[in-house]
Amino acid sequence: MTTESLYPRFRTKSGQLTAYSFACGYVQTAKLPNGAEVQLYHEGACFHCRAFGPDGSRIAWESATGLGNAQKLFRKLKTEAASLS
Repeated sequence: MTTESLYPRFRTKSGQLTAYSFACGYVQTAKLPNGAEVQLYHEGACFHCRAFGPDGSRIAWESATGLGNAQKLFRKLKTEAASLS
């Protein structure tokens, strides 16, 4: 038995957090060069994705069901937040 099979994986090969990670309370965060920040986290039966502007004010808060949908939303908000100045 390998040590990898003894421990759950917290990240996929692409570096994204796994469903297990979110169930354990991990938060995926992207801090952008312009000072904006996007967060993805799991709560109850859904995932929340929040975006904050360079000044720290919340600019978006959306929810998604399912990890795949939440990761798409995370990427979308990262793109939108990156265009802020």
